[in-house]
Amino acid sequence: MPDPYSSMSDTLVSPASNAFNISASSDDLAYIPKGIHCNASGTITCDFLNGATGLSIAVVAGMYYPYRLKKVTNLGTATLVGLY
Repeated sequence: MPDPYSSMSDTLVSPASNAFNISASSDDLAYIPKGIHCNASGTITCDFLNGATGLSIAVVAGMYYPYRLKKVTNLGTATLVGLY
């Protein structure tokens, strides 16, 4: 299928063109997402790209969060998809 936007640059505010499931780990994420989509509500523990670490954040199912996360160490009952 032709992509009429293929000649455009991909920026932080551009729509996501790829995604990955986020699992809790002590390792950094495979990609730094533009944001995350929450599939199931819960509280996550995460590190942000530019320094904030070990933050506990409540997330609600069906919501998009423009968080640039580097690591997610605890998902609780939440399930997340990283968008980039």
